[in-house]
Amino acid sequence: TETTTIGDTIGTERVENLPVNGRDFTLLLATVPGSVQTGNFFQTSINGVPTWFGQSVLVDGIDAGRGDLNGISNTLGRIDARVNRISMDSIQEVQVLEQTYSAQYGQAIGAIINPITKSGTNDLHGGLFEYFRHDRLDANDFFANARGVGKTKFRLNQFGGNLSGPLVRDRLFFFANYEGVRQSQGTVLQGLVPTQAFRATFKPALAPVLAKLPLPNGPLSPSDPRLGLFTKIETRRLREDTGSVKLDYHLSERDQFSLRYNIDDSETITPYGIAKDQIAPGSLRVQLFKFSHTHTFSGSKVNEFAVGLNRNVTYPQGGDMSLPIFNFTFADAAIAGPGPALFSQFRATTVVQFLDTLSVVRGNHSLKFGTDIRLNRRAARVDQQDTLIFFSVDDFANNAPFI
Repeated sequence: TETTTIGDTIGTERVENLPVNGRDFTLLLATVPGSVQTGNFFQTSINGVPTWFGQSVLVDGIDAGRGDLNGISNTLGRIDARVNRISMDSIQEVQVLEQTYSAQYGQAIGAIINPITKSGTNDLHGGLFEYFRHDRLDANDFFANARGVGKTKFRLNQFGGNLSGPLVRDRLFFFANYEGVRQSQGTVLQGLVPTQAFRATFKPALAPVLAKLPLPNGPLSPSDPRLGLFTKIETRRLREDTGSVKLDYHLSERDQFSLRYNIDDSETITPYGIAKDQIAPGSLRVQLFKFSHTHTFSGSKVNEFAVGLNRNVTYPQGGDMSLPIFNFTFADAAIAGPGPALFSQFRATTVVQFLDTLSVVRGNHSLKFGTDIRLNRRAARVDQQDTLIFFSVDDFANNAPFI
């Protein structure tokens, strides 16, 4: 009888007590009525709309979405860090608005996901944590057993802490937290490479290319015995550091100010092929800022003004650039080629937001008036990469690419 909004609030008890793999608060969305988790992190949907595609992601009511196509870096598989990551330690609750929400929420065709961050109090509080995983504690998985390989390496250390309290009693409060992730994960890489006898028939100009490719350590290809299988296990690494600082100042009973800053900085080192030097770095830095002033005119009239900044900078790189990309899709996609990974791309998105909301209560009626202005600035650069496409193995040996 009070609102037509359909949604849920994930309160402090659920945030603190529910087991969440990787301390990723978005996994809590699976507990929201109407949410269906159809596979992995990027396929969760609410009322049929996939999460992050069509949803509006906020933090304390300020835009915290990816902007543009920054999420494509995850699609390319060279960024492991979470975009716009808010540490579980800093979350008071998560508001999830699914349908018929207020006009103050816009730019979405699906749910509104709005984590509300914690503030300090007159009492000093703090906490420390560390989560640890090791492959020695795991069983080998089905697919590794099927390929006849052992357990892949997996080491995870996730650690951090938080501290909150007063700077000036009853006036100025702070909340600060830090969270770090150090992860090493083995990945199995396979590909077909030329045998020693076949290499002797290659054009001399291809000597630098063949030097990048290992010799087979597995069975010969049944379709072309000039090629053999090579298998190895490489390590994918992640370093991620997340932190936030929030200040709340109670000037008077009528005026309160708040200032918050979040940063998430990470680097992912990704092996993407079996050839020499096929390791690509991918960096991500997300920064969120909010300043707000809440003024109470009377018991029935309150105004909140806020300025927000959301900046995303991501740069998944291709790795080894000494050679062009050798593409064998039209010959045999299993053939391993040296050279860089597809697309080194730098993307930067900055959203500056001005928000003002006036709330008025008149008898049985609650009214809101306001404005939401967002200035979007985007920049992108794709590094130049040459690609050679081969239609057959013989074309490769003769150094005769189609393109």
